[in-house]
Amino acid sequence: MMTPHKRAWDVWHGGRLAKDLATCVLASGMSREDTARDLLEQQHRVDIPAELLEECRRAVG
Repeated sequence: MMTPHKRAWDVWHGGRLAKDLATCVLASGMSREDTARDLLEQQHRVDIPAELLEECRRAVG
């Protein structure tokens, strides 16, 4: 049985949805670039703040 993968956009920190890439990286356990790519791939399926998407674009170059 597979363990569920923590999706970067499901990160809650202090009762609020994470809105910065550093918090998402800490919670996801993935690298900064992998977390950014994960968020960018899911941007059409989930509501990700525009500031976080811009930070992800800068992270992946």
